[in-house]
Amino acid sequence: MVRTTKAYLDNLKQSTSGLFYSSLKNYLEARITELDQQWATSNGSMDDFRQLQGRKLEISEMLKQLTSKPVKVQPLDGYGN
Repeated sequence: MVRTTKAYLDNLKQSTSGLFYSSLKNYLEARITELDQQWATSNGSMDDFRQLQGRKLEISEMLKQLTSKPVKVQPLDGYGN
């Protein structure tokens, strides 16, 4: 069953910290799908398409940052290497 973004937002507000990550990830993925559907069915102007594309890129970047692995800090030696 596909959940709507509204259901994911409601779940984010009610969930404990253990479920927050997966709910947020699912919400962002669902929002990207909705924007794709709006873009495919839109008969608007070029500005409307650019606005939808900008929203999708912004959400895609948030999802990418959310799902990326953390960077490990490498200790430097006395010479900065």
